Amino acid sequence: MKKCENVFAEKDELPFISVLIVVRNEQDYIKNCLRSILEQRYPSNSFEVIIVDGESSDKTVDFAKETADKYSIRSDGTVSVKYLTNKIGRASCRERV
Repeated sequence: MKKCENVFAEKDELPFISVLIVVRNEQDYIKNCLRSILEQRYPSNSFEVIIVDGESSDKTVDFAKETADKYSIRSDGTVSVKYLTNKIGRASCRERV
């Protein structure tokens, strides 16, 4: 299998990307998902991770908040991890339909 080559010649040419992770009761998978994203080779100052929780009732929220607190230091070039919660919920969606 051929390895992918970097299509960008200079670090400055890399686009800034946002990785959006939408979760609900994903405690068994969120750790590996975040670890995979945070340990990849894309420059840490060129992306952010946004975790959106859909009213989880397991430990997904605890781990997401812990990770957000640990990695949310943008001033020194490290990746930013943000945790958001979806307050709208299913009941609100049903009202709109």
